[in-house]
Amino acid sequence: MPNTSEDSKMEEPVISRPVKKLETTMQYSLFETRNRPGQNLKKPKRPQLSFNNPDPDDIYIGDIKLEKHLIDMKETIPFVLRELLEDLNFTNFEQEYKSSGRPPYSPRLMVGLILYGILKGQTSLRQLEQMSRLDIGCWWVSGGIFPDHSIIGRFIQKHSK
Repeated sequence: MPNTSEDSKMEEPVISRPVKKLETTMQYSLFETRNRPGQNLKKPKRPQLSFNNPDPDDIYIGDIKLEKHLIDMKETIPFVLRELLEDLNFTNFEQEYKSSGRPPYSPRLMVGLILYGILKGQTSLRQLEQMSRLDIGCWWVSGGIFPDHSIIGRFIQKHSK
């Protein structure tokens, strides 16, 4: 069959392929420890650690806010202790934690739980655990966390210095 003008006008498809290039930068040993050109010399930032730090304003007893109930019952110790803890710096405590896994209880709340327990005459770990579950003043100080006695004990051991 002879070539017609229509056949010669058909365009050939354009084929596009990715271009591969040979890596020409200097290669280093796997075990070399010196700084490489372009290597970031700054230490990587530690990921921001978040703590389990609930707000006691979110706690209700029935349909009454915990704060209002404590005020009606003329309980002032939880408010004073919580305010005192808010003014303290806990960065030394917070630096002891790793940023992996479940968020730990806030050191501020754990210290509040322990101090409130001491003020109420509760000194054993199991008494502190029970108080965190039953005492409404403790709920305000600790934000309503319910740590197990073993968690309280580990916290005390970790920060015994």
